[in-house]
Amino acid sequence: MLAAAYAEAGADLIWIGLRSADEYAKAADMIKKPLFAVIGGANFPATPAALKAAKVAVGQTPPVVAIAMGAIDKALAELKATGRMVEAEKGAVSGATRDKVEQVEELNARARKYNLPIGTASGSGAKR
Repeated sequence: MLAAAYAEAGADLIWIGLRSADEYAKAADMIKKPLFAVIGGANFPATPAALKAAKVAVGQTPPVVAIAMGAIDKALAELKATGRMVEAEKGAVSGATRDKVEQVEELNARARKYNLPIGTASGSGAKR
């Protein structure tokens, strides 16, 4: 399984698309790294118990992706029509929320550990 090779090469998380919770549980036993899954379909209900049984570390439901894509589509339509994204920006999350979602502190700690440049999340202002 290619995902297992990525895990062995040092991947921290594996995002694979499988048909059922049972398939994720089998893959988790082979891969030995946290799995990311799209959940919420008939074969994989979006419940904490289902995630645990499938040995999935992170689950994302399809509607979340569709909502995000819709926001991007509206922003691009506004940009095309007006040359700006004033209305779209009203729905943007704060810099602190971006930093939390993008795990900036954790990534910066890892960068310091390996003597790599420290980054910032979308210009949020994390110190270098």
